[in-house]
Amino acid sequence: GAMVTNDPDLAEQVRMLRNYGEKKKYEHVMLAYNRRLDTVQAAVLKIKAPHLDGWNDRRRDAAAKYRELLTGKGLELPPGAPSGSEHVWYMFVVRAKDRDAKMARLKEAGIETGIHYPYPLHLLPVFESFGHKAGSFPVAESLAAEAFSLPMFPGITDAELSRVAAAL
Repeated sequence: GAMVTNDPDLAEQVRMLRNYGEKKKYEHVMLAYNRRLDTVQAAVLKIKAPHLDGWNDRRRDAAAKYRELLTGKGLELPPGAPSGSEHVWYMFVVRAKDRDAKMARLKEAGIETGIHYPYPLHLLPVFESFGHKAGSFPVAESLAAEAFSLPMFPGITDAELSRVAAAL
C-alpha cells in the first residue's frame, strides 16, 4: 500500500508501523509488524526456492571452514545445531570482548561485518513500561556488546573465508 499525508506526526507513525515500530535504526518505540512480501518478491522466491537446499549445504560447509580457521583467534564461536537437526547458518555470529577493534580491523581490510541487535530488548523505549534497567538482563546486555556477524552467504568462497580469518 501507499499513503500520502501532510501531517508529519501521522507520517512518522505510519513509517514506524511498517517496520517493527522502529523510529530510527535499532530504536523501536512501539510494537508493530513487518509484512513486506509483495508479488515481485513472491515471484523471485518461486525461482530461488529450488536452490535452497544447495545454498544451505554451502553455508554449512562455510561455517565448518570458519570454525576450523577461527579457533584460537580470540572469538567465541557459535554453537552448532543440536543433535538431530541441521543449522542453516543464515548468519555466522561470533562474540569478542574487543568486538569494536576486531570489526575495525576487518573494515580496514575491506571486509564488512554486522551488528544485528546492538541493544538488548529490555532497554528499548518500546519496553520502558516494564521497568527494566541496565543490569536487569546481563547475558542479553553482554551479547549486545560483544556479538557481531562475519560475512556469510551461499557463494562465499574458501579463499574469502581464509581472508576473513587472516584479517582477524
